[in-house]
Amino acid sequence: MFVEFFFLLGDEDVKKLTDNIQITITCSLAGVKAVIYQSDNFAHLINTIIKEERVLLQSKDENIKNLYWSFVKYINKCAIAIVVIAGGTAGLLVVATSTIGLLSDSDDKPMIFLAHFPFNQKKHYFTSILIQASSVGVATVYYCMSQILYLCILTFVKAKLKVLQYHFRCFKIENGTNDAKRARELVKYHQRIIRFVEKLNDSIKYLLLIEFLSSSLNIASVMYQLLSAQTLTDIIFSISYLMVLIGQLFILAWHANEIKVESVAVSDAAYDSSWYASSYNIKQMIQMVIMRSNKPLLLTIGPFNPLTTQTVISVINAAYSYVMIMTNGNDL
Repeated sequence: MFVEFFFLLGDEDVKKLTDNIQITITCSLAGVKAVIYQSDNFAHLINTIIKEERVLLQSKDENIKNLYWSFVKYINKCAIAIVVIAGGTAGLLVVATSTIGLLSDSDDKPMIFLAHFPFNQKKHYFTSILIQASSVGVATVYYCMSQILYLCILTFVKAKLKVLQYHFRCFKIENGTNDAKRARELVKYHQRIIRFVEKLNDSIKYLLLIEFLSSSLNIASVMYQLLSAQTLTDIIFSISYLMVLIGQLFILAWHANEIKVESVAVSDAAYDSSWYASSYNIKQMIQMVIMRSNKPLLLTIGPFNPLTTQTVISVINAAYSYVMIMTNGNDL
């Protein structure tokens, strides 16, 4: 599809170009994700999650286990939804295109996506469709896994913040030497979460920047296709794919925003503890946690703004502007 993209740059058919842009951008982004996911920093984050999860599941407090398992169930539901929606959209594209092409007697048969093959696609249509269908299947699996991995990491951070809040609300003063020790452990627990989010942000902030820039172009391409669609199949697929793209961005932004909200909520949980009946040292430690929690934990889009739901609105506005440019340019 990369070779085909350069061939289409000189073509006046904007629809073919937008078709190819979707695939080119998606595959390029998949390559960037693969590089980042295999980096040493990202591997270290995954190992940290595995170790921390093992500690949580070995806890003697059943409330903590139940709290953590509630997030696991949430991830399972999200994973099923992602697989069904992404798989359904990809399946619709493959089945509809293959059926129309194989049943058609015309020489101009549709392809799943525009790509350059070292043989005659019209003469070897079944082989071309089979290769493209296999590529779509692999791409769909990779897309689902990368999205689920992202959700797992962000939900893990939220779960850790919820566990920390639980510990603070259950923190009772016993007027013993263990009080200071337990308070110190909570402070260190909070600091580990902060460092984890900072490392996570350093690892994926430029990926998020590329993701949102490419998504604006992708959404614009799909919107243009939807406006110029002439068949029911094209309309259904364009709407489905548009929902996947916008839904993906809202998933990214929503969970990043949840980390922001829960990190600030730690200060409320710390204030709800029995700090007023504690020693001066413990009061100082809890005060430090409250002050640090007032600065929310954020994921940023590159070196720029924090990732929030408002960011998605900005991307959709940018995509709309691109569609207007393409539409006006095509009318000239």
